[in-house]
Amino acid sequence: MASLNEKLIQSVYDGLILHRPQLKSLVDLDEDDDDDGEVDIRLLADLIIRSYPWPIGVELRRLFSAQLAEPDRMRLEQLFKTLERTLQFLAFVQASQILTVATERKLAIGSGLGAEFTRRWSTITLGNLTWLIKHTQDLMDENGLVPFMEEAKQELTADFFSNCNFWIPERNAIGHYEIHLTDEQIQIKCVELQERLMAILRSLAFLAKYKLVSVRSIQVEKSRRGEAHFNHQLNILNSSNSDFKAQDVDTNLFTESRSVLLLRTTKRMNEYLNMSPFVIDTGIERIDTKEKTAIKKDIFLYARYANDTLHYSGTEATDKYDLRALSVYPQMMEDLKAFLLIFS
Repeated sequence: MASLNEKLIQSVYDGLILHRPQLKSLVDLDEDDDDDGEVDIRLLADLIIRSYPWPIGVELRRLFSAQLAEPDRMRLEQLFKTLERTLQFLAFVQASQILTVATERKLAIGSGLGAEFTRRWSTITLGNLTWLIKHTQDLMDENGLVPFMEEAKQELTADFFSNCNFWIPERNAIGHYEIHLTDEQIQIKCVELQERLMAILRSLAFLAKYKLVSVRSIQVEKSRRGEAHFNHQLNILNSSNSDFKAQDVDTNLFTESRSVLLLRTTKRMNEYLNMSPFVIDTGIERIDTKEKTAIKKDIFLYARYANDTLHYSGTEATDKYDLRALSVYPQMMEDLKAFLLIFS
């Protein structure tokens, strides 16, 4: 009988190859080399981890680990964390597009919704994320905006939101220890939540088509009579071990530096979303002051805005970190305030 992880990995992989069929050739090659003709489930797990954007991939890496293979409280908590981080990333993609568009033209927002958007963006919770994704999609439709990830329009269906909404009341209750579950109840909830998480990950498998990168620097190269070329030094944020790979891209177009970008392809640097201030990479920060020595090198995601301070959660770091010493923090604050101003 297949384990919980094996069922999850196989299901998500089947959805993944619909959008990245080239991955199947890697699996077929491994199957040919195996004496039994069976695919190593660890290979599929690694492909999934590396294919999803790193904030999601790192949670899947934890979920697929042997330590969390049993349907206990630890696995249930990681299932919730994976669901929340997946929806968090999706909401940030939508928000980044809204912020980009709003710098060019005014958006029409339904009466009374502006204040609700602002309130829900103040703190990231499962309930707020589901509401924000649904209503941001509606906002984009009403303003005639095509999602940067065009597949989202087809995949964010009523069933998708039903799977997201189903666990909000229980997540709130479990998170605040308002209910005490028996071991048997935990096992049942692990199975139930995994089924819904599988459906959500399969719906969002198109995320694997896009590249999440961190722009370390941009160098300009130009001869006396030739055109300028911009050499981008990138970290590809999809590694299963966080050992991000640097990549050079020569192009006569340039993008924003010292930012985390979502690219359609690394071959065209002009087709991107700047994910700041929602996703930031502290690994590219130069440590040149005493205050910066305490900054953990990690990929951080926006968590809340309170008391005129931005709070972030790391993908690898588990402790709370004060990121106000970052050189880009003033710009991050300016961007977040500009984003909230859209809804006022």
